[in-house]
Amino acid sequence: MKKIDRILSLIAIAVILFTAATGCAPKRANIIEKVRTAIIEQWKLPFDSLYLQKNKLPDAVVYLPAPPDTTSEIFKEDYNRWLWGKTVRPTPRGKQASIESLYGIVRMCTIYSEVLGLKIDSQKTPAIYRFMLYVGETAHQSTAHAKETYMRVRPFARAGEKVWGEFDYDELRNNGSYPSGHTALGWATALALVEVAPKLQDTILRRGYQYGESRVIVGAHWQSDVYAGYNVASAAVAAMHNSPRFIAHLEAAQEEYNRLTTNQNSPTTTRHKKAKSNAFSLPHDGKILDTLLIKRDGDINRYPSLGRKNKTVEEKLFSMVSEELQRSNYTFIQPDINWAFALIGAEIEPRNQDNILQRGFDYGNYLGNKSKDPTDLIQARRILASAVVASLHTNPKFMAMLAKVKAIHQSTHSYSPYSLYF
Repeated sequence: MKKIDRILSLIAIAVILFTAATGCAPKRANIIEKVRTAIIEQWKLPFDSLYLQKNKLPDAVVYLPAPPDTTSEIFKEDYNRWLWGKTVRPTPRGKQASIESLYGIVRMCTIYSEVLGLKIDSQKTPAIYRFMLYVGETAHQSTAHAKETYMRVRPFARAGEKVWGEFDYDELRNNGSYPSGHTALGWATALALVEVAPKLQDTILRRGYQYGESRVIVGAHWQSDVYAGYNVASAAVAAMHNSPRFIAHLEAAQEEYNRLTTNQNSPTTTRHKKAKSNAFSLPHDGKILDTLLIKRDGDINRYPSLGRKNKTVEEKLFSMVSEELQRSNYTFIQPDINWAFALIGAEIEPRNQDNILQRGFDYGNYLGNKSKDPTDLIQARRILASAVVASLHTNPKFMAMLAKVKAIHQSTHSYSPYSLYF
């Protein structure tokens, strides 16, 4: 570690001395120091820092559609959102997006230290730090195959511009845009931290959502890339729940958080005021929020098993999911309930996870399109569904039923509960 630090220091000094001759040393030196700090921190990444290897993770090439064609209606919305991002850059939200363009555990620690009211780092909160690091890197790995397959051109590159933001550089031109890796990192971290600090779930989710939205503002990703990143993150977190290491790290992070926050005089407490628990809202903070929160009448009887009195444990589990979605959202639950069921089904049957996720995603699209809902509303419901599923993982009753269903499937390998709903 010290050797790496010395090498990076020498590189930074060399660059600073070189730029001094051009008259822009102070600004460049500041940038180099930030980059140097980030690289050093990332070198702390363990070599086995994934909860699941690539071949065990859900494959986004299978369960998500290809990125939209440039002649499609979805791409028109992508373009409009790119223009919107440009208007936000001069604002405080734009400054936040610039800061959030730093990838990895460094920025996750900064964001969630404020949210959790703790100074998160590898020394003061080692269990939380390790948990966040592993979750983020595993989720990011879930985007790799799709990125390499599609190699979608990023907005700033298509426009012949430079990416806007503090930490992203021109090498992004050669990196696929779909799905967004930053978004997968930020949203997966948020979903996982909901299980660590459930009382702060709204604030945690809001910050995780904004981290993805920032990618549109800085011009590094199209909106559809970001939506795909949220979906990849939720699928990856579902898969991680079948990793014994994930469960062990989660329990250690929960214990550490509870211990440190119980002691009000803990030296790890930040000087910031704890973040206000603003209600989690989707998407775009106002664009279609009113539409999203309208209570609508829906035909819940389309899911026959939900109305029966004598339900199996599988039916009780999925009934609980639908009831929570209605409580948290609205009675019109077509696209989101299918994605929520898919996430739970993928956790129950990891061997069939890609097929389950594909069916849930496609059927949600079918029902949403049948109702003539805009694409961003359908995607917003999926994001909300993943948040509800994360919250349910803090409910002892739900977790007890989930464990029973998993045990049934491990012993029979025959019955598929998601077939009741898709």
